[in-house]
Amino acid sequence: KEVNNMCALRLVGRGVSFVSASSLVKQDPRFVMRVSYWPKDVSVYCEDVKSKYPIFFLEDRYSLHEWQPTTEEVLSNSWEVWELENE
Repeated sequence: KEVNNMCALRLVGRGVSFVSASSLVKQDPRFVMRVSYWPKDVSVYCEDVKSKYPIFFLEDRYSLHEWQPTTEEVLSNSWEVWELENE
């Protein structure tokens, strides 16, 4: 799944908590999230939304890898939620 290279993104939420953003991303694979101060090409999505323990992936223009948030990211209320729009 390539988020940044294959799909357009539409902002659906800004200034939300990590819990709110990750809950939405875990429920629906059409959504990705990012912290507002990250570079614009960085986003996080959930690969297995039906799993009890979903795996988050961070993608930028150079790489894709599993991701675990830092304490600062978990406590941040600067998350954005984006919806993937197929072109």
